[in-house]
Amino acid sequence: MKVNHLNEDTLQVMIYPEDLAARGTSLFDLLSHQDRMQAFFDDILAEVDVDNEFTDESVTFQVMQSPAGMELLITKNDAFNKHPEMVQAQRDQLMKFLQHELKDHDDLSTTDEASETEETDEVTAALNDPLIGKQSYVIKFADFEDFLSAAKTMASGDVESSLYQYQNQYYLLVTFFAEGFTKELIEDQLGVLNEFGTVVPLNEFVLQEHGVVIMPEAAFELARHYFN
Repeated sequence: MKVNHLNEDTLQVMIYPEDLAARGTSLFDLLSHQDRMQAFFDDILAEVDVDNEFTDESVTFQVMQSPAGMELLITKNDAFNKHPEMVQAQRDQLMKFLQHELKDHDDLSTTDEASETEETDEVTAALNDPLIGKQSYVIKFADFEDFLSAAKTMASGDVESSLYQYQNQYYLLVTFFAEGFTKELIEDQLGVLNEFGTVVPLNEFVLQEHGVVIMPEAAFELARHYFN
């Protein structure tokens, strides 16, 4: 583990795979258990902040991928008041990290995760089955916080959601399955989404072809899990 003081408000901690192994954890294990991640970060802070310059402060932890392992930035919250642009930069970095880790986990998944894979395959099959009625809509959000607010409000049953970044803005592709939603129920759900974003006439294939996928599936569930 290597520690750098980037400035008076920020610590940079490089955490290598052997550091994680020594603590009996892994990157995806931390991402999958938010309480475990918070405890891990607190332990790292206590270990590296020998002068207690950060321990007694309100701080924010930011994770970024690194070729060597995991880069952890520990920033005093007062710094965000001085530099509000850091907030969006932090969100963007975390989204890239989350996208990368979820992809790696999917690539390494095995038959030990049969139930999870089976559920994902069922959704994928339903999306690709022309005989199953479904309606897709694209919702544009002014910022990532609006998407989070929508995710915390929306129900997830019989709906598939994917989050994209396109032309520096966030777009949600949401698909309702006919078996679970009547026309009236879909209108009600779109009404909820319209409280936080705007339904736009953007073709879903434009997003899939030209957008950057942030959460390829279960965007509502992932948002609630990682940002609750």
